Amino acid sequence: MSSEENKAFVVIDKKTQSMLGIVELRDIFMFDFKNSYIIYFAFVPHLKKGCMSQAVKMVTKFAFNKLKLHRLEANIQPTNLASLALARSCGFIKEGYSPKFIKKNGKWKDHERWAILNEK
Repeated sequence: MSSEENKAFVVIDKKTQSMLGIVELRDIFMFDFKNSYIIYFAFVPHLKKGCMSQAVKMVTKFAFNKLKLHRLEANIQPTNLASLALARSCGFIKEGYSPKFIKKNGKWKDHERWAILNEK
């Protein structure tokens, strides 16, 4: 079954109106699967400052409440401690390990698979 669409959200600081980062829902699958990959990143000046947690939680809520998805999955390199901590703090649970999952900068990189389920 093919993807219905992707959605991207810009994370904005309410006080300064500056862009802090991006949260995306990619490969949104509907019908019986109701799944998507969540991707998030902060821009360099805002790395490791905790600004993405609320945004990831809001997009997760959107995915579950508006899109009626059942599951979100995040694939994270094991050395990306900030991203792992963010996933954990937003309720994602580690499900497994995928060797040589994605090619980055010409090299295959291992990733951990994290997911959160819509329990409604």
